[in-house]
Amino acid sequence: MPFMSATEKDLTPFKKRGGKMIQYHGLADPLVSPKFSIETYKSVVEFNSKNKNRGRDHDDHNGRGDDESGALAETQDFYRLFLVPGMGHCSGGQGPTNFGTSATGTITNGDPSDDIFVALEQWVEKGIPPRSIIASGTNKGVTPNVPFTRPLCPYPQKAVYAHGDTNQASSFVCRADDDNDNDHDHDRY
Repeated sequence: MPFMSATEKDLTPFKKRGGKMIQYHGLADPLVSPKFSIETYKSVVEFNSKNKNRGRDHDDHNGRGDDESGALAETQDFYRLFLVPGMGHCSGGQGPTNFGTSATGTITNGDPSDDIFVALEQWVEKGIPPRSIIASGTNKGVTPNVPFTRPLCPYPQKAVYAHGDTNQASSFVCRADDDNDNDHDHDRY
């Protein structure tokens, strides 16, 4: 059996060695459906939930129990998925696609808040997980083109507009889908 495959649910060996993983997927990817990444992530959470219920080696996260939220928290201790609205296959598209290198391929400022690689390094070396990553892009649908930023949130959270300038990441918050309908139409802030 290989150590890890794209469909491996049991990432316990990776976690035990101190592994940290950040995965991202463009929601406008025309080649590979983002559902594959979402389902893979959910399968790891589900495995961790069942693993906890069998009493195998796990961290009980201060008594949060064997529920799904405890398994999600356990998974997020070492694995986070970031979905990028409007981004195509690994880059490009109408969304905020710059969060580690610029559109020209030059390295950004090295800040973990807007550089996915530095965020991973900080998580591995300092134990500080990314709560969000600020991505930038340019709205090519208006003239002149308008630069904008958005927070990328760890799944299952989404960036939800709260107040202010819609071109600024600070106007959005990462929120869970409170009514579990994959929409934020009735969520509270």
